[in-house]
Amino acid sequence: KTYQIEGIKGFYRGYVPTILGIIPYAGTSFFTYGSLKSFVKEKHGYENTIINLACGAVAGMAGQSSSYPLDIIRRKMQTSIITGKNYTNLRTTFVLIYKTEGIKQGFFKGLSMNWIKGPIATGISFATYDFARKYLKNV
Repeated sequence: KTYQIEGIKGFYRGYVPTILGIIPYAGTSFFTYGSLKSFVKEKHGYENTIINLACGAVAGMAGQSSSYPLDIIRRKMQTSIITGKNYTNLRTTFVLIYKTEGIKQGFFKGLSMNWIKGPIATGISFATYDFARKYLKNV
């Protein structure tokens, strides 16, 4: 149905904000994780898997918070054919959301629910990476 209505272009609706959202998410996550790990190690003199898990969870929250507005824009663009709204590109979608819903309700609505699942996954990813890296270094 998407192809019949919009052609091949319909399958890529929301692609630009998805790609652009990776930049603040990855940058913020890696920076926060590295900074927190260094701070904890400097303050306490050691690190372990639980500390890495906690640092990763905080990094996940920071990363999600920084990229969430682009995630909202992506979702609005992807569902525009169903909702009938004129969310055709990133700029238009941004302006429409800002004018109709404002910053808090428009760009951060639902963020707290993402804080439940995201930090867990990010914390596990970072802690697993560090654990595997440390283990493989000794092999």
